[in-house]
Amino acid sequence: MNTIPNPLPRIKINENLNAPIPRNIPKEKNFKDMNNQLDEITNILNDNIDKTINNMENTLILSESTDKLREQSNQFNKTSKKVKRKMYFKNKKLQIILGIVVIVIIIIVCI
Repeated sequence: MNTIPNPLPRIKINENLNAPIPRNIPKEKNFKDMNNQLDEITNILNDNIDKTINNMENTLILSESTDKLREQSNQFNKTSKKVKRKMYFKNKKLQIILGIVVIVIIIIVCI
């Protein structure tokens, strides 16, 4: 059984909870930066969700088009077989008529 490696680093829950906030950066700036990063990540996630939905819609459209094309190709195949059979018998009928005409001409010439 193959396991897929987790690309995210493992973080212990209690790690860095008691880490001091750097004194030279005000707390408000940290929160603003974090909010900005969260907003950016939220926007990226929303874009990814929209792209995924769009891809699913495109896949559905492609699947429907494929089904229609398959049906059309089956219908074309049936129709082409009918036309081929019809043309075969028409050709045989013409050959028989020409054969009879040739035989009649030969009989007329020989008499």
